[in-house]
This record gives sequence, structure tokens and C-alpha cells, in this order.
Amino acid sequence: MNTNDPVPNPNINILEYLNKQKGFENKVAVFTSWQIFPAILNVKRSGLPVNSGYTNFDDAKADERLKYLNEIQHKVPEMLGPDERLDFLTYEFSKEYIKQYKPRVLYMGFDETDDLAHDGNYKFYLQSANKEDGFLGELWQYLQTDPQYKDKTTLIITCDHGRGDVPLENWRDHGTDTPHSEQTWFAVIGPDTPPTGVIKSQTTTYHKQLAQTIAQLLGFDFKAAAGHEVGDPVNTVIDK
Repeated sequence: MNTNDPVPNPNINILEYLNKQKGFENKVAVFTSWQIFPAILNVKRSGLPVNSGYTNFDDAKADERLKYLNEIQHKVPEMLGPDERLDFLTYEFSKEYIKQYKPRVLYMGFDETDDLAHDGNYKFYLQSANKEDGFLGELWQYLQTDPQYKDKTTLIITCDHGRGDVPLENWRDHGTDTPHSEQTWFAVIGPDTPPTGVIKSQTTTYHKQLAQTIAQLLGFDFKAAAGHEVGDPVNTVIDK
């Protein structure tokens, strides 16, 4: 399927699986800038709490900071359109949710770099990437000050696709008609992953391996339960 329409995903995903495991029930959450994620994660079936786009975070137990973010997100310009929330809002929601609710697994999805690349706005594309890098640094610093997360938490950072480079102007695009846009990357930091820097080898890794990698970091076997193709774990990430 190749569409941005909100078609519910028929496949069980790693977040849905984890949310049903003992000790993880109601301890998995999702905050994303793009409005389509409730369909991608099939919230009607999965039951995952997914806050996407300019949707308010609706919980009677929410603290004043989260209520303030609900209010302020509707006062900023919809620079990316009505379906893509600015990434700083998604980050602030995620950070405050972590502080109050203490989830065991949280998925955070940004959108600005993709939209800005499609627009060909290279300057703001770089600025947005730099800003998001700062968010991740700030998040890691916070996690290392919280006893629940300190030295017990892994961050996995990746992207859903690459960008074209043949010809160079194709950096704006991605997809089956855009050569090399299938090439992606991921970075990992955490207590179970050796700090080896950039890994250079002849081995090719794939996105389909990340779900089982996440599962094994948490002591589970998603591959056996998924009911669809799941790649083997990335062994260089797990050192146990």
C-alpha cells in the first residue's frame, strides 16, 4: 500500500504488543506531529494512547503544564498545515508526559524535516534538524537525572525513509521512483549498547529489524507473536 490516507494498519506493531505485556500495560504512549499515526498504529484495535497533530491531550489527571500545551498549540501558526503539528509542541507534550506519567515505552514522531524538504527549503530543513537534535540531547539529559530512567533507558533514533540524490535536486523527494531514498540510518544510546561510534561493516541492516531489537532489549520476543514478517534483532545494539 502506498498512500497517506488514514487507512488502519492491519499488522500488529511492536508498541501494541508491548502494551499488552505484563508490567507494560498502560505504560506505552505515542506523541507525533503527523495526524495519520492513529491509523498507522490502528488505535481502535491496539488501544494505544496516541496524541497526534493538533489533537488535545485528553486526560482528567493531566497536570497544568499539559493543559497549558493543549491551549497554546491552537495559538501558534499552522505552518505545516492543519495535519502536521510543529515539532516543538510534540516534543514538549512528550517530555511533560514522561515527567508526570512515567511510561516504560514512548514513541515520539517528528515531521518538520520531511515537510521542509518537500518544500525545497534547505535552510529551514537544516535548522529544524538541528533543533530536533537539541531536543534529543535535552531529553537524554533529563532521563539521566530521573532515578526511574537513569542508566536503565535506551533511546533509538531513526527515520522512516531517506531522500533522493540522483540528480541532487531529488533531495526533496522519496519513494519508489526516487533512487537511494530507501537508504536510512539509526542511532542508539543506552546501557545495553556499546558506544562504538559510527559502525562501518559489510552488513546491511533494515528497519524491519528494529521491532525485534526493541523487544529483545526489553526481554521479549516480538517475532514469535507478530503474525507477520519481522526481521532478526540488530546484534550490535544488544550486548547482554
